Amino acid sequence: MSQFTSEELNALKNAIQYWIANWDFECPTLFGLEKSDLEEVSANWPNALNDDTERALVSCLGSLREMLYGASAINEQAVASTLGVSYGQASVLCSVIHSQCQHAL
Repeated sequence: MSQFTSEELNALKNAIQYWIANWDFECPTLFGLEKSDLEEVSANWPNALNDDTERALVSCLGSLREMLYGASAINEQAVASTLGVSYGQASVLCSVIHSQCQHAL
């Protein structure tokens, strides 16, 4: 797995926490996980990336993908203020996460 910077780690956790706070009935289908999964990953962050790698990566991917590209996507300025990184950085991070969890999809 790639080593993430502290800025990237914070952005990933912020994405997960965003969806914990904005969970709705479609999220289990969109994420392939339950809200409790995201809560557990967030509570064990960043150790979840090593201790619970597959679930952590799927949590990150679902959170970023829906925030950036999904029906519930938020605008670029909201991405930056929510995640603490630019939309472009978040998009690159989403691609990195996607490449690392191909086996989990």
